[in-house]
Amino acid sequence: MKYTVMWLQLRSVYELRDKEKRDIVIGATSFLRPKTYLDNLVTIEDPMTSMDRTTSAAPIHPSDVNMDEIKLSPSKSDAGQHH
Repeated sequence: MKYTVMWLQLRSVYELRDKEKRDIVIGATSFLRPKTYLDNLVTIEDPMTSMDRTTSAAPIHPSDVNMDEIKLSPSKSDAGQHH
């Protein structure tokens, strides 16, 4: 069984972790980058069989993801709030 996590899901977990002040563990066989996701939509193929694992689509170990360096745009829930 394989399970791919996309960056949008990772962002949601990051926001929930920040709000709840708790650690959240994500289990996946790979992380799918946005460009690879869009490329796969165009070809309508299984993302895991069409990936070139030597490029940016290569699986990423969760410890390699530094959420503090990822620039997030405001979420939909933040859009209606004025700071």
